[in-house]
Amino acid sequence: MTSIMVILCRFFSFSLIWGLTKSQEFSYKDTTTWGQNYPTCNGNNQSPVDIPWGFGETVIIQPGELQWINYGNIPDSMRIVNNGHTVQIYPTWVNASDRPYLTGGPLGGQYVIEQFHFHWGQNDSVGSEHTFRGRRTAMEFHMVHWKSEYGTFEAAASQADGFAVIGALYDPIFGKSSRGIEEIWRELGGLRQPNDAIQIIPFPLSDFEVVNSRDTYVSYYGSLTTPGCNEVVTWLVALDLFSITSDELQQIRSVQLGHGDTHNYRALQNLNNRQFTYYQSK
Repeated sequence: MTSIMVILCRFFSFSLIWGLTKSQEFSYKDTTTWGQNYPTCNGNNQSPVDIPWGFGETVIIQPGELQWINYGNIPDSMRIVNNGHTVQIYPTWVNASDRPYLTGGPLGGQYVIEQFHFHWGQNDSVGSEHTFRGRRTAMEFHMVHWKSEYGTFEAAASQADGFAVIGALYDPIFGKSSRGIEEIWRELGGLRQPNDAIQIIPFPLSDFEVVNSRDTYVSYYGSLTTPGCNEVVTWLVALDLFSITSDELQQIRSVQLGHGDTHNYRALQNLNNRQFTYYQSK
């Protein structure tokens, strides 16, 4: 991995993250029209946004460290789905005490993992949802968590502080990728069509480099990046940039999405005076 600054200097049942009912449909052909059917998508705290890292809009502080608990625990099962909008993975643990969760940093409580998924574009120059100083990368990885005190994922989806989502940006910078990416990518052949789903051999979420990065990230208050665009998310976007190969990007682009979509990233949203907080572990 490398710092975003270095690159700049050189330059969400599973349908809930995609809206709260299975009947909801949307396309990425024009994400600016989502608000016609999903009014919250026109809200004032929408995601993704451009992150002007290093400028006056960012408040730099050194809080308590974001804690990643149980991420080395291997799930009891792991299901991967092409839901027509992304490739989404559901890890499950029989014992609730084994389930990974986030705490610390900007989070006021414990947030347990629900699922993770990916956003990509038509070529290596686009794909990420968040941008840094206007620059997109080739892919963005989201780890979706919900606040455990609300009891269920569905209940948390209606609470202002219900979700915490980790965002990690990827580019083909070093010609290599993480073990987590490799574990998922070897299964993509069984996920070519929407609604394809398979069980895979479980692996620990610590196989994704962002779990072990931990050092620096930017946080802001926002939304799900898909309908219904619930404004319930504390975003934590890693400031490290992670590596994926061009061949792997070609493989994820071969996954057929619904509605003839050729990408699955949302257009940038207005910041509307929201503030970013930059976190750096001591």
